[in-house]
Amino acid sequence: MMRKYCTIIALLFFFFFELNTAMAQSLDSQLSDIISSYQLMGMSVVKVCDGQIDFSKGYGFADYDDGVPITDTTLYRIASISKSVTATALMILYDQGLFGLDDDINNYLGYSVRNWHYPSDPITFRMLLSHTSTIIDGTKYSNFLNATFSQNPPPSANAYFVSGGTYYTSNIFLNKKPGTYFSYSNSNFGLIGTLIEKISGIRFDIFCKQNIFDPLQMTASFNIQDLPDISNVAVLYRYVGNNWVPQADNYNGVMPPPLDLSQYTVGNNGFIFGPQGSLRTSANDLARFMLMLANNG
Repeated sequence: MMRKYCTIIALLFFFFFELNTAMAQSLDSQLSDIISSYQLMGMSVVKVCDGQIDFSKGYGFADYDDGVPITDTTLYRIASISKSVTATALMILYDQGLFGLDDDINNYLGYSVRNWHYPSDPITFRMLLSHTSTIIDGTKYSNFLNATFSQNPPPSANAYFVSGGTYYTSNIFLNKKPGTYFSYSNSNFGLIGTLIEKISGIRFDIFCKQNIFDPLQMTASFNIQDLPDISNVAVLYRYVGNNWVPQADNYNGVMPPPLDLSQYTVGNNGFIFGPQGSLRTSANDLARFMLMLANNG
C-alpha cells in the first residue's frame, strides 16, 4: 500500500514535515497541547494531503488586548517567507525570457553593483536568489530602510549599493568571490524587488498582485493598503518580562496611512514594499501558493 504523506503549514511558526494518516487523527488535540504547554500567543495550522487542504484551524489570539481569536482567514506578516514569493515573481519574468539567470544584474539596473574585493566579477540573478552574491546587510542597512519609508522620494537603491552613496558602507560586501560563498542577506531580495520593477516597468507590489495573488485568489499583499480588513491582521508579539509586548502590526483596527508614493519612480528602490519580508497573508492562502509550486506553477 502506498503511504499517504501530508504537509503542515503553521504560522506564526512555519515548518514543513511529513505526517502520515494515523498521526493526523490526533492533530487537533496535539496542536491544542502545544499551545497550552508552550504558552504560545497563537498560530494558524493548515494540513495539505493529496493536493487538497483537509485541515485548517486557528489557535490562540490574533490580538491579545482586544481578545480577537485567530481564524482561518487571519493574516500575518510572514517575514522572510516573503522571499519565496519575491523569487517566484522574478522567475515569472525569467519564464517570459526577459533576463538570464547568469546575466550581470548591472545590465538591468543602470548602475554598477560590484563587490569591491572582486571588481571584475559580475553579480548575477542566480547569485541574488541563492544568497551567494557576497552582498550582506551593511551597517547602514537600517538607516537606509528608515529613509526609504520616511523620505519622499525615497533614496535610490544605488545610494546603498554603490560606493559613494549616502548609505553605502564597504562592509556591504564580503571578501569572497561572488558565486562561491553563501551568506543570507535581506539586501539580496530588496535588490531583486528593484530589478523586478526595472525589468517589468511595474511597481513591485502591483506586479505580485497581478501575477501571483489575483490568479491564485489569495488575500495577500506587500502593500497593507490592499488588505480588505485591517482588523484581520494579527499583531506580532514578543514575550518580555512576563508580558506580551506588540512588536509589529498593532493597528488597533485602524488602517495606517498609506506610503506617500507621489514622487516614487518605478525601479528606483524596491525595498519600499518589503520584498525581503513584508508580505501579509493567511496560512490557507500560503498553502494555496505552496500547492501552485508543487504543481509546477
